[in-house]
Amino acid sequence: MTRTPIPLSERGRATRAPQRYIFGPRAEPPTRVAPGRRHYERCEMNTFSNETPPTRPVLGEHDVERWIPGWEGEYSVTRDGSVISHKGGEPRKMTPRVRANGYLRVNLWRRGRGASGHYIHRLVAAAFIGDPAGFDVDHLDRDRANNRLSNLEIVTHAENVRRAPTARGADMGRSPLTDNDIVTIRERRSRGETFVEIAADYPVTRTAIGNICRRTTWRHVA
Repeated sequence: MTRTPIPLSERGRATRAPQRYIFGPRAEPPTRVAPGRRHYERCEMNTFSNETPPTRPVLGEHDVERWIPGWEGEYSVTRDGSVISHKGGEPRKMTPRVRANGYLRVNLWRRGRGASGHYIHRLVAAAFIGDPAGFDVDHLDRDRANNRLSNLEIVTHAENVRRAPTARGADMGRSPLTDNDIVTIRERRSRGETFVEIAADYPVTRTAIGNICRRTTWRHVA
C-alpha cells in the first residue's frame, strides 16, 4: 500500500490537540510600580494635564492636620508643611531633606513596598487642596522651602513656567557662588586642576564644578 506523504506544513496538525484558553472578564491593568525596594515618585515631572487645576476648598479654622491621601493611618501633614509619622507609637514630626533643586522631601515607608520619596509641597496640596497629579504646585513667594498651605497653589505647567523668575546665577539669591567665582573656577580648570581640587575651595560638589566647567550651568557668564 502506497502512503501519500504529508506536506511539511501539515505535519503534526492531526495529532496535536488544539489548545483552548478560557478568559475571564477583562480586568484593569495593574498599577505600575517602579522596580526595586526604593522607588521615588517624579514630582514636577509628571505628564501634564490640560484640565483646570483644583482650587483651594474652604477649610475650618481648626482643620490644621489631615491624613496624606493613600497613607491614611500612617502619615499626616499639617497646614504649615510638617509631615507627621504615626508609626511605632507616639506621632513624631519627620525631618525633611533639602534636594539639590531646593525642594523639601521626606521618605514614607510601607511594609512590602519599602521607602518612597515625596515632595512636601505636593503632599500638602494633595491633603488640603486636591489631587495635583498632572499639575505643578507653585510656591507663591518663590521660596521652595516654604510649604505652608497659604503659600501653595496648584497650577498648570504652562502657568508655572510663566511665573518662574528670570533671574540667573548669583541674582537668584540662593547661589553660594558669584560670577567672579565662576570665572576663577574655569580658569583653574583650564590650568589642569581637577574637579575635586577646585570643589575643595568652594561650598559646592565636584559635580557642580564639572557642570560649571562644561558650561551646562552658568552659561551666561563668559
